[in-house]
Amino acid sequence: MDLKSLSQILKRAEGLFRSSGATAQAEAVGSIGAKLSELLNEPMEDLVGRAKARLLEPSLLELDPAEIAQCLVALRSDEAAFETIVGQLKRKDVSKQKVVAVAAAYTGVSKPSWSSKPAALKAMRSFFEQKAYLAAKAAMEEKVTPF
Repeated sequence: MDLKSLSQILKRAEGLFRSSGATAQAEAVGSIGAKLSELLNEPMEDLVGRAKARLLEPSLLELDPAEIAQCLVALRSDEAAFETIVGQLKRKDVSKQKVVAVAAAYTGVSKPSWSSKPAALKAMRSFFEQKAYLAAKAAMEEKVTPF
């Protein structure tokens, strides 16, 4: 299968998601398709070379907790990206201390009371959901005119 065929399949999948009302999934598939469309005219050697370089980059978990927390803050209300980072933090090879430190830096708690990894992840999820709710509320308020 070539990139052009894959791009067409992604466009069809985006249309199916949109027609069924799954806009978040449609946007995710659409963004992948758009990125793929940008790469259609690029030589395969360059594409493979960049992919190899990207795979050799340090993973998110090699960063210190404050940097991971900054990445989470930068996400704003992007749930898919948040889930990706949380999924990496749930791995068994990530220490409890690191997850607690990330949660403390992300939520702004100076003395965390979380004694376990799941509790710290739950606090992060709660903080993210609160931020996403407030962002959605602010977006709705922007659309409302006083008169």
